[in-house]
Amino acid sequence: VTNALYIGASNGGVWKSTDSGQTWQVLNDKIAVLGCSDMAIDSANNIMYLATGDRSRGGINAIGTTSYSMGVLKSVADGLTWNPLADTVRWTMLNGDLTQAAYLKINALQLNNANELLIGTTDSPLTAAGNFESGVWKWNPTIKTWQQKQGTTLYNQNQQQTVEDAVVDLSIHPNNIVCVATQYGYLYRSTDGGNHFTAINPPSSPSPPPIPTFLTITNNSPTNIGRVKLATYKANKNILYALFVNNVGLFNKLLKSVDAGLTFKEVNAGTASVTELFFTAGKEHLALTVSPTDANTVYLGSNNELFKLVVTNNAGNLSATSTKITKISRPFATLSDTAYVHPDVKDFEWVGNTLYAATDGGVSSSPDGGATWSTWYDLTKDLCIAECYRMGAVPNSNNAFFTGTHDNGIWSYDGANSTAKWLNIEAGDCGEIAVVSADSLYANYFTGHKIKRGKKTGGYWTFNNAVVPMVA
Repeated sequence: VTNALYIGASNGGVWKSTDSGQTWQVLNDKIAVLGCSDMAIDSANNIMYLATGDRSRGGINAIGTTSYSMGVLKSVADGLTWNPLADTVRWTMLNGDLTQAAYLKINALQLNNANELLIGTTDSPLTAAGNFESGVWKWNPTIKTWQQKQGTTLYNQNQQQTVEDAVVDLSIHPNNIVCVATQYGYLYRSTDGGNHFTAINPPSSPSPPPIPTFLTITNNSPTNIGRVKLATYKANKNILYALFVNNVGLFNKLLKSVDAGLTFKEVNAGTASVTELFFTAGKEHLALTVSPTDANTVYLGSNNELFKLVVTNNAGNLSATSTKITKISRPFATLSDTAYVHPDVKDFEWVGNTLYAATDGGVSSSPDGGATWSTWYDLTKDLCIAECYRMGAVPNSNNAFFTGTHDNGIWSYDGANSTAKWLNIEAGDCGEIAVVSADSLYANYFTGHKIKRGKKTGGYWTFNNAVVPMVA
C-alpha cells in the first residue's frame, strides 16, 4: 500500500501504480462487480476496503440508483485478492429476487479516527415493511454485520409521501467527529465516531422538511438541492468546506466551517466567478478539494471546466475569487494539450503537492496547482477501463474497426499501424457505429439524439450532422 496510487473505475475495477501513474497493474478483474464507488485504506494494518457499484450513475431520486453493488470488499493482500465483509447491506429485501433495484447503493466509504468502517448509502426502493434504508451504517466486526446509525428519510407534506435522502458524502475530523451530507442538503454530525448523530439542520416529520437557513431555496420541496460535496484541509481537519448544487446541477452555495462542522459561514463566490456552464451536471459530476498548503484555496470540478477559488476573510465576511484552470475543448489532431482536462470530474486527490483529477476520460495530474496538466489521458492510457457501447468493422479488413464509447467519443483501430493503433477521432457519447469504409462512417450520438457522418480527408477526420431520410 505504501507509496502507491490506486484508481477505481466505474466499470473497470481497481488499478495500482507505484510510479506516479506511468504504469498500472489491475487488481480485481476476477470479482463479480467491477464497478467502484469508493475506497478506504488502513495503511497501518495494510488493509484495503472497496465499495462496489458506481455512485456516479444518478437516477431521478438518488445518486447511484442504476448500478449494481455487492457491498464492501476487504483485501489484506494489497488488492490482489478480495473477500466480502458481509452480504449486501440491505438485508430486509434480500428474501426477494436479487434484481438491480434490490441492491442498496454505497455512495461514500470512510474510516473514522479509530479505523472503524463507515458507509453512506442510498436505497431507491421501499423495503417490505414500507421503509427506506438510506443513511449511515457502521461495520460491527464482532457480529460481522452492518448496523444503521442514522437514517436519512424525509416526509414531504406537499406530496404526502416519505422520500429517501441519500447520504452523498462523509468527512472525518479530529476528536472522533464525523460529518455527513445528504442529497437534499441536510447535514448531520457525530462526536463519537459515527455511533450517534445530531442533525445540524434537523428535518422534521410529519411537517414539510424545514429549509436549511443557509440554502437559497424557492419552495418547500426537498428536490431543490441535488448534491453536496465535503472537503477538509489535511493540515487542520477542523476546517471543512461544503459545496451545494441544486437539483438541475447548478451552483447553489459554498460554505466553510473552522470547527469541524459545528457552525458554517457562507462564502460569497460571486455571480460571474462560478458559471452555470460549469455546473450543468453537478448532480452527477462533482468534486471538491482543499489545497494541502493553503486552507483558503479550494478546487471545484464538475462537468466542464475546473476552477481554483481563493477565499478571503474581510471582517468576518467570506468571499472568493475564481480562476479557470482548464478548458473544455482540444484539437483532435493532437492529444498534447496541457490546458485540457477531460470533463465530468468525479474526484480529486493530492499526492504531496501534485493534484490528481479523476474524470470520465481517465486521470490527469497537475504539479503546480492547475497551471499546467499532464497531457490528456497520459496517466491512464494503458488502462482497460473505457466503456465501449458498439463496434463497427471496416469492410474487407480483418484488423481495422471503430468503437463508440461513453463520453470519450469515437476511436479508430488500425492493426497495421505499429506506432499508433488507436486514434481518438471525435468526442462525446457515441452509441451505434455504421462503417462505410476506412475513411467514412455514420455514428449515433446520445446527446441531441443525432446521427453524425464522419469523413477522413488528408489524414484528418471531420464530422457533421447527417441528414437521414425517414423510411416508412
